[in-house]
Amino acid sequence: MLMPLFQFPFRFSLMEEILPAMVKKTIDQHVLSNLAYITLMFISFDLWVCPCGMDILVLVINFLSDTWVAMHIIVGLFKVNETTRQSMVVQLQYLLE
Repeated sequence: MLMPLFQFPFRFSLMEEILPAMVKKTIDQHVLSNLAYITLMFISFDLWVCPCGMDILVLVINFLSDTWVAMHIIVGLFKVNETTRQSMVVQLQYLLE
């Protein structure tokens, strides 16, 4: 049972304030702290193709930690409109800029 005094946030507050603050906190704590040690990295992509038409491109940063452990950070998941060669090149260039 829910506590009667608990108030759920409004949709606008959730989308405009709460979730962006959580994303920023997560990036600051987990992504940027790991990137500070990187001297060499490479970027890879993974394309998840779904029969329902919702194709997803995953952007990943791969690197070695200061203790030589292979690590990776998933930068983001991006919806892909087309999976043709030319379309993918345009979308990848946009993400890397």
